[in-house]
Amino acid sequence: MTSDGPHDEQRQTPASRPVVVESTEGAWREQTPPDAQGRFRCVVHGRGSRIERRAEPQAASPKPQGGPVMPGGAQLLPGGEFYVAIDNVCAWPNLTLLPSGEIVAAVYNHPSHGFGCGNVELWASADGGRLWAKRSTVSDHADQPDHVRMNHAVGLDADGHLVALVSGWSEGRRAPILDIQICRSTDAGRTWERAIWPRPVDERRVPFGDIVARPDGVLTAACYGKTGEAHHAYTCRSSDGGRSWGDLRPLAENHNETALVRLASGAWLAASRGSRCTVDYGLIADTTSALTLSRSDDDGLTWAEQGVVTPQGQYPGHLLQLADGRVVLTYGSRIVGLYGAAARISDDDGNTWSRAQVLVATHGPMDCGYPSTVELPDGTLVTAYYAGARTHPKFRHTCPYALPWHQRYHMGVCRWRPDVFA
Repeated sequence: MTSDGPHDEQRQTPASRPVVVESTEGAWREQTPPDAQGRFRCVVHGRGSRIERRAEPQAASPKPQGGPVMPGGAQLLPGGEFYVAIDNVCAWPNLTLLPSGEIVAAVYNHPSHGFGCGNVELWASADGGRLWAKRSTVSDHADQPDHVRMNHAVGLDADGHLVALVSGWSEGRRAPILDIQICRSTDAGRTWERAIWPRPVDERRVPFGDIVARPDGVLTAACYGKTGEAHHAYTCRSSDGGRSWGDLRPLAENHNETALVRLASGAWLAASRGSRCTVDYGLIADTTSALTLSRSDDDGLTWAEQGVVTPQGQYPGHLLQLADGRVVLTYGSRIVGLYGAAARISDDDGNTWSRAQVLVATHGPMDCGYPSTVELPDGTLVTAYYAGARTHPKFRHTCPYALPWHQRYHMGVCRWRPDVFA
């Protein structure tokens, strides 16, 4: 097992005296107005901090929905709770709701965009996502101490045990890419069994998103690989509880990071980050990447593209079917003036989608996004995301800004209710 690294010593941020900020500034562009008093209240407590919106959820509007702009140009979802959950990590979080009711988050543990030697850690919350504690280190590269394991897909097998697929890169996030490490835990992530899934020399395999269990116990995960200059998304399967993987099947050409969900109807949806969005939404973004929705009606064996579901600059995504049958898509946003995370909802199995709701955002440019969401028994949604200013000297100028209330890389959490889409 490798050391957690010197950055781990700075992970614990002591609580500080609350700072209260009130704003009467107008909304961003054509977003919804401030609350009835025209105020926004932000209470910051340091690590485990909470930022409270003192506003009622707004009624549905044909325009994009978002909260009033607070000092620093940030927006928070009306009615949401916001926490700095894990400090000093780039994270790229993946949330899993355990049978015990705990939420666990798999996160990349270094405060850089993949450029620092690190591993995937597991953190746990027993209070619905407000407070978090480190439980274990999921991956390991003791035989390659200068490398980094950071890309991960995580889920539960048919018995409710955690399964993770973790890949990574050579020192400095350079090729060659590392073989996927299969990590399994039978004690809620406290200890892990690990094995390497070797790949052909000319293939890249990078896991992403949730590992989904079919009713028959077969596990499905999304990966992507690169052939020449094109990224291709595909699925892989395990029929032995995640111990071994294979049965690679194509999902989407010229796409990479893909979120999967199996609906109650038996259909599957996939939200894939496309290499180029050809739809002009009149927005300014630093990339043409967007999310393409695909559907499978044969248990994920073959896929048909449904179309683009976000504008350029909004990616990657996470899909979750709620207890009431609706499907929530949360995704990152890197549009000029709107760097953070947003959400849409569908009440017809992904055929049509609502207007976007901004969960958290600032003007940026900021390194951010990659949300993951779980639903609690009371209907509360817990969405984790990451945010921070890039720290690598070569790329610092591309994303020099952070959220106003926390400057370091961190995993943030938003607790919210889906009735904001009503």
